[in-house]
Amino acid sequence: MKDLLIHLILSSLIPTVFGHKVFGQLSEDVVLPCSFTPNSNDVIHWQRPGSAGQSDEILVHSYYHGKDQLEKQDVKYRNRTSLFHSELPKGNASLELRHLRLGDEGVYNCYAGTEYNIELKIISFSLSYRRGSTSRLECAAWGVRPLPSITWSDASGFINETNRTEVETDGLMSVISELNISDSNQVQCLIHNSVPNLKWQGNWAMTDPLHKVEGNEAILPCDFPYSLNFRNVRAAWSVAGKRLALFDNMTDILEDPRVSRCPVKNRQTDFPIILNNLTISDSGDYLCNISSHNYMQLRVTSLTVDETRDKMTNQIRHRWALLFSTLVVFIACVGIGVGIYCYRHRGRNENNQPSDPMEMAQLNS
Repeated sequence: MKDLLIHLILSSLIPTVFGHKVFGQLSEDVVLPCSFTPNSNDVIHWQRPGSAGQSDEILVHSYYHGKDQLEKQDVKYRNRTSLFHSELPKGNASLELRHLRLGDEGVYNCYAGTEYNIELKIISFSLSYRRGSTSRLECAAWGVRPLPSITWSDASGFINETNRTEVETDGLMSVISELNISDSNQVQCLIHNSVPNLKWQGNWAMTDPLHKVEGNEAILPCDFPYSLNFRNVRAAWSVAGKRLALFDNMTDILEDPRVSRCPVKNRQTDFPIILNNLTISDSGDYLCNISSHNYMQLRVTSLTVDETRDKMTNQIRHRWALLFSTLVVFIACVGIGVGIYCYRHRGRNENNQPSDPMEMAQLNS
């Protein structure tokens, strides 16, 4: 608490960086960027201005004495914030805010030697991809007024939605449009709200599948259309719900030690990654989500990792050896069975032979 009070007293002397704006999707996660010069006694505070009539700031997250200090954290942010501890020695004090709510929108202040003012805007539109027995896309608008129009299209023209759900809460409308996808490799969702005249576009595409051998590397492609405004673009890679990497204009966060960012000419529009030391369990659908305030792009790449040829050869040899051993055991069992049968049959014949010479003579006559 002492560190916090001293920091607040000196905050007026700290240089301030203004104007960085971050866009986050409702119900999704977002990273608020902040950089600083690291030292042996790092003090980091994330706060928000108090509401009208309140002079105290709202504590979002604190870190000092080498660990998170969340005793005074505002209850609205409990279990929803975290720093990237492995990035702190690199001067990265970015804050992850999970499960975004409409009330999260506003200005956030990062105090870490330099004060950063970050404006978070909540985007109430989203495009999500679900894969199961039937692959499905969901295009949604949350908490809007009036009810927006949602249209689907692909290369051949407009597509009729599969299902639609509309809900009204406190005078605001939420609508989810669902589309089952089968033959299309690229689909577009367009949301239009007439008041104000607002358009939001979501694109989904399935890229060419990749086939790799375990132990090698795979380059997973993902790029942003150059024709669109790419300011404040955010990219996130995930597989089976597990996040692999986060990129924006200021920060690269890699959450898997085998993942690296592929060198590109334009880091603001291209977000391919390299997955090293592939294993069989790496097979799956890899999702790249690129988003800005009025656009979202989902790219799905299906990766199949096969066993190495030597391993396959050894497995084939093992199977043949097992088959041969089974065959030898079977033949041996059959031979033993035949031997036992012959032995018993011969014994019965010998028992049926007369032992008296007179009887044998009568039989022979």
